[in-house]
Amino acid sequence: MISRAHRFTRLALVGCVTFFIIGLVFPQTSDAAIYKWRDDKGKLHFTDSPSKIPLKYQKKHGKPVYKSKPLTTQSSPVGSATSEGNGSDKFYAFNSLGQRTPIIIKDNTAVFAVATWCPYSTKLVRFLNDPNISSKIKHLDLIFIFKDEWPHIKKQLDKSVGKGNFTQGQADEQLQHYKKMAKGKPVYEPDFLKNLPGKYYFATSAATKLKKIFPNNVPMVYSRSQKNFGHNIMKWLRLQFDGQKATRDYLRAEFKKYNEGKK
Repeated sequence: MISRAHRFTRLALVGCVTFFIIGLVFPQTSDAAIYKWRDDKGKLHFTDSPSKIPLKYQKKHGKPVYKSKPLTTQSSPVGSATSEGNGSDKFYAFNSLGQRTPIIIKDNTAVFAVATWCPYSTKLVRFLNDPNISSKIKHLDLIFIFKDEWPHIKKQLDKSVGKGNFTQGQADEQLQHYKKMAKGKPVYEPDFLKNLPGKYYFATSAATKLKKIFPNNVPMVYSRSQKNFGHNIMKWLRLQFDGQKATRDYLRAEFKKYNEGKK
């Protein structure tokens, strides 16, 4: 019975398929300026004077490696989330202990909507865990969001009932069997969570904003401009590494191989 039940999930996976950048600024007054620079690990730093930047990071090939930006008004505190200057972008999710947690997206944050039953989500995680890939995205803070997967699993079991593969009683029994194996977690395959290269949270019914924008197809990445999970992985890679052509092209080519099952 279990093997037949697993078969329905494979059939149900057809069609399963955020990043956004936030400006971080220090509080300043009129006519002030801030300077930003990255260290060897890709971490972004801010200061009010170029002289405070370590010498090894002040110049590269005789040119400054930092950028300045004059500020004419009071700005948001460091670490706050803004969306292209239009208020804050923040939503709440629940951690593995069931605690309500704020998700504040910064300029080095990528938020993925994924599902444990989705083979494309599995391919994405394998891609992100690849040492050659992780070395190029180590400056990013990866966050994975899951929603309650049991309504989806029940829906697929009900389809199997409609096709005559199960009786309703068998489908209900199988659903309880899966839930028992998941040990009360809201996902179909809890072991999937162990391999994630970042933090994970759940979009439960109490996470109203997050649940509302959670996409029908996964994996997807949160988009700043659309204020939802509007970017697929290829588009996210293109936008995230815009201006870094060699890295961008390499990552997109490698993800394509993973997505097509060639790696």
